[in-house]
Amino acid sequence: MFKLSKSKSINFVKIYESAGDLFHIIPRIKKRSRRRKIYKFLKYFGFSFLGLLIFVVIFLGKFLLSGELVYSAAKIGKSNLEYAVSLIKKQKFKEAVIFSAKAEENFNFASSQLLNIKDNYFVSRVNALEYQVNDIEYLIKTAEILSKAISQGALLGGELQDVLSGK
Repeated sequence: MFKLSKSKSINFVKIYESAGDLFHIIPRIKKRSRRRKIYKFLKYFGFSFLGLLIFVVIFLGKFLLSGELVYSAAKIGKSNLEYAVSLIKKQKFKEAVIFSAKAEENFNFASSQLLNIKDNYFVSRVNALEYQVNDIEYLIKTAEILSKAISQGALLGGELQDVLSGK
């Protein structure tokens, strides 16, 4: 209606308004649009994967720590049991009873820690993990029974040695 400016300079407002109209008229390039969608998908997928990984680490952390305790207790029990057997071979029955009792305590501790693992929600829902935990439980129970048998055998050997020596 009225032209306020008398100068012959460039009218930036008019250019901006016409550019805004052109933006909606000109179609987007499909290649650039596809690339943006792919980057957006990868970004959200990466964040989702990272969140899931953090979730798994937090909730399975207790499971992993208990697994380490079971392993270390079973390994110490195994070494105590082997030492008790070597003491029996050397006919030191009283010391063998002590080490077989220590081995039995280690296996009992490992068994109790394994029950904590078995009660874990994720372990009870994944069949492969449940089978592995059951196999470890059977192995630890067998080692407990073996340590009791070695302890009883060492007691019997000590009594026989006392009878034969005339004490």
